[in-house]
Amino acid sequence: MKNNLSILSLLAGWFLMLPMLALAQNNGYPAQYGQPFTGVPDTRDVMLYQVNTRAFSKTGDFAGVTQRLNSIKDLGIN
Repeated sequence: MKNNLSILSLLAGWFLMLPMLALAQNNGYPAQYGQPFTGVPDTRDVMLYQVNTRAFSKTGDFAGVTQRLNSIKDLGIN
């Protein structure tokens, strides 16, 4: 009985590790961490605009918001 429980625990642990091993695979994209991004404006100069997607666009999706990005930019949003 104790031997069966040990084997069952080992198998359960193995099956719990499989998804993590799959996620750890290299997906072919270059790593983005470690490279500083210098295009971020100073926090005193940042102007944020929150968009309610359904209310802001006629279609209610991101494609509709994308079509209206110029109107957001005209507000001075960076």
